[in-house]
Amino acid sequence: MPTSFRMGGKVIPAAKFAFFTIPGEHEWVVIFNKNWQQHLVSEYEEKDDIIRVCLIPQQTEHLERLQYFIEMDGTKKESLSVAWEKIRLTIPFECIE
Repeated sequence: MPTSFRMGGKVIPAAKFAFFTIPGEHEWVVIFNKNWQQHLVSEYEEKDDIIRVCLIPQQTEHLERLQYFIEMDGTKKESLSVAWEKIRLTIPFECIE
């Protein structure tokens, strides 16, 4: 089991995180925040962000439900994807042993 991972050039320890997105017209901001027990955005504080990554959304087939995908191919070039409606965000990361 990895003890950390690299995302957006930053090494992040394995832990629990809150996950937020800020949709934009041409790119979205994906946020991992260390306050994983917060209830909705009303308790969100930017100072607790572990990382923010800007991504360009991809068009995909229509999905009725929000879905998360972790894609691991054994090359350490893994990805976390989030898809809903006709949008898919793919967040590349690398597992670190």
